[in-house]
Amino acid sequence: MAQRNRVGPITQRSVDRNHALLSFFMALLLRCGSGVCVF
Repeated sequence: MAQRNRVGPITQRSVDRNHALLSFFMALLLRCGSGVCVF
């Protein structure tokens, strides 16, 4: 149980980071899809 408690917050943080990256790329794709591809 101690191991799970130690791993939990780390995996949660990586999930949040992946979600942020996903939304960032989705925003880029939406901008490119509308004809304005600005990086």
